[in-house]
Amino acid sequence: MAEDDTQFDEAFLKRLEYLYIVSQKIAGRQQQAKRETEIVGSGIEFAEHRQYTPGENFQNIDWNLYARTEELFLKFFEEEKDLYIYFLLDSSRSMQVGGGDKWNYAKQVVAALSYIGLSNLDRVSIIPFFSQLGDRLPPTRGSDQ
Repeated sequence: MAEDDTQFDEAFLKRLEYLYIVSQKIAGRQQQAKRETEIVGSGIEFAEHRQYTPGENFQNIDWNLYARTEELFLKFFEEEKDLYIYFLLDSSRSMQVGGGDKWNYAKQVVAALSYIGLSNLDRVSIIPFFSQLGDRLPPTRGSDQ
């Protein structure tokens, strides 16, 4: 096995999976802010009603509610937005000082954090740099990446 391959062996991948599970438990307990925004008239999940004021778009009126209450209300929905995560990975020669431990550690940290982002279906991109930004991996989604 090449030196690079040993960094991401089966044991490391299992630790990544455990890290993802732990991060989900922590996020669930703390009820962190959701990455959702209210968009009028789009999205899937209903958010709330608000009374209609003159000049607002008639397309967003909840006509079923009007039939019951004879008052005009606008219907709001929640729509999730993609979160883009960019990791800048220092690939300068200073990362090789001391046998390359910093470089290996940095790659593992970026891999671990990327795995969590990809598992949450966020779009993750890794950009190596030293004196200037290098070729980046385009933002991708899904834990298979």
